[in-house]
This record gives sequence, C-alpha cells and structure tokens, in this order.
Amino acid sequence: MKYISKDNGFTIIELIVVIVVVAIVAAIAAPRIMNTSTDAKIASLNGFISAFRAAESIVEGKMIIEGKEMTSQHVLTSQEGIEAQYGSIRLSNDNLKRMMNVDGYRIVTCLDKTQMFVVPATYKDVPDGEDSIEACRAALATFCWVSLYNPQKEGTENERVFDISRNYTKC
Repeated sequence: MKYISKDNGFTIIELIVVIVVVAIVAAIAAPRIMNTSTDAKIASLNGFISAFRAAESIVEGKMIIEGKEMTSQHVLTSQEGIEAQYGSIRLSNDNLKRMMNVDGYRIVTCLDKTQMFVVPATYKDVPDGEDSIEACRAALATFCWVSLYNPQKEGTENERVFDISRNYTKC
C-alpha cells in the first residue's frame, strides 16, 4: 500500500507571507539603491572642487616663488605650460586639462573665459570643451553642476580668488 503525503509544498498562507516580506524589504531597499547614483554624482563634483582647489594652490605658490603673482600673463614652465594670470590659473578647457585630471567631467567655458561649468560626464547633452552660450545653457539645464568664476581684474583684492558655486538640485 502506497502512503501519500500531504506535505508536498507550501500552503497558500506561507506563500503570501513570503511575498509580503519580500515586498516590504524591496520597498525599504529600493530608494536607497536608486539614490546611490545621485550620491555618486555629488561626491564626484565635490572631489573635482577639492582637486581644483589643491591644484590652484600649487599654481599660486609657484607664481609667488617665481615673483610673478601680479603679472597679467605668465606660463609656468615647470608645469607643462599651465597659463596663469594675476597669481591664478586662466580658465580654459585646455589649461584645466594640463593642470588636473578631468576625465569623467564635461567642461564648458562662458563669459569671456571668466566662468566655467563642470558637469558629470553622464550628461551627454552637454558638449564637452565648448566655449558657447548654448553649451553654458545646456550645463545650467542639468541642475547638477559646479561653477568656477574668476573676474581676473588687475589691481583688485580678490583677483586670486575663485568663486566656486554648485547646484545639486537634480543630480
């Protein structure tokens, strides 16, 4: 005589409990997982700001050592042709690339080379390395950017100070 077991599977109650537990875990974990992209973009831009400040300090120190901190145009020969004026770097895409690693960023220059926007490279609609009003508008439209601004006016107190602003609204 064959014995037939009734314990061949899970009951409907057990299956519903498992589905509910998995749904609760997914509801808690999903926002955290989805937010990592935003955190990565913000951390990347903050890293860019730190690297820029460090590189700017090095350039400023070399200009002071060479006694050229108040000249309107100077090329640091010991630093692969980095262009500086009034003790700070001149804002241009090429100059920034000579000064630091800019892989992973899209950089556009605006306002007669006195302002630069940096966005993560994931924003493909921002043209990299352009100097145009359209490129600046595209960078601003991302709402995920860092702006470097230096008026570079001779004889002012803040001529070696960059105004660094950021917008992480929609990173």
